[in-house]
Amino acid sequence: MTSPPIRVGLLVTYRCTAECRPCFFECSPSRTEVMPSQMAQNVINEALNLGTEWISFSGGEPFLEYDLLKELISLSSWKGLKTEVVTNGFWGQTREEAQGVLKPLIEAGLDVLNLSVDDFHCEYVPFESLRNAYWAAIDLGLKIVLMVSTGKDSEITSGNLPELLGDDQVQIAGKHRIFNPNAVLFETQITPIGRGAGLKYDPVLFTEVRCAEVLRDIGVAPNGDVMPCCGPLGTKTVLGNINDEGLDVILNRAGRAQRYKRIHEGFKVEGRYSSKCHACVEN
Repeated sequence: MTSPPIRVGLLVTYRCTAECRPCFFECSPSRTEVMPSQMAQNVINEALNLGTEWISFSGGEPFLEYDLLKELISLSSWKGLKTEVVTNGFWGQTREEAQGVLKPLIEAGLDVLNLSVDDFHCEYVPFESLRNAYWAAIDLGLKIVLMVSTGKDSEITSGNLPELLGDDQVQIAGKHRIFNPNAVLFETQITPIGRGAGLKYDPVLFTEVRCAEVLRDIGVAPNGDVMPCCGPLGTKTVLGNINDEGLDVILNRAGRAQRYKRIHEGFKVEGRYSSKCHACVEN
């Protein structure tokens, strides 16, 4: 459990254009937290020294802090790190405008655009904006990840999203491989905690939880709190704060903790949950 994180996720802000029902960080337009630039730079430098490969910028909606986002992408890329930004695509009013938004980020070194596209986001972001953002990224040669969160009776799923986007070159994770896809699509069920508590989901029987990503795909909140993953476990557990001690100290301590060894090696559960993450949080 002393391996360096593969990816460090910086939650640039908890402010968002949306207030999605399943958001376990409970982001919204009224949130004001923004990660200070100097703190973000310190995290990037520490992550590099630990051997991290990826820096992911998310939130909230990181495009609301566009100048900061561009600055941090540029720094990460200059230091040889790969970069990803997670967004709801609200900025895609037209395909041309979306290209104008993306070009400076690509020039700064952005590697991957991660688009959240599902029923919950489309309550706040017109699907046409998401489609414009998607095709603008393709126009510019940017790699794309599509994330679809589903609940019970969701209308947008991995089964119909490629058709809705008008693209048959979307690789759905776990399905038949296609050659040279424009995007990779992952579908996950919502996790009914935080704002999502009470949302309906299709229960799946779990007898074991095992997660190789714990302490390998970590999150850092706008206030500097370090989370064991970028999933819902991060809403329940804080490993330490980057303003008080180094990332290496925080992760080394967590690596010795039985709780994370247990998650990494696998532990028995018995119950029906929406996902592995849901089972992990509840046990």
